[in-house]
Amino acid sequence: MLTDKTGTVARLSVFAGGFTLAAVEQVGSGGELADCDVLNLVGALVDKSVVQRVEGEGEYRYRLLDTICGYGAEQLDHSGRSEEYARRHRDFFLHMAQRAGEEWPGDQQVE
Repeated sequence: MLTDKTGTVARLSVFAGGFTLAAVEQVGSGGELADCDVLNLVGALVDKSVVQRVEGEGEYRYRLLDTICGYGAEQLDHSGRSEEYARRHRDFFLHMAQRAGEEWPGDQQVE
């Protein structure tokens, strides 16, 4: 099961670089782990310096340390769910790209 902090690290390992909380909610939740549980676990991982918060323009971004990301990927692979979360990751960004393509010529172009 992937319901503890190690499981959250495993789910976060599908992100090659940084991620937003919105991405974590969509990609990392599911099954036995609700959206709010994922966010609480990410907060706990930030408090323990396992996940770093990166400040930039707009919303905060987060990232796993490289060695911890590698460990998480191994745990996800051992759970047999790496394809599931890779697919969820792909679907999240595909939806984001489709939405951006639809909004490009409209009033929301600047955003």
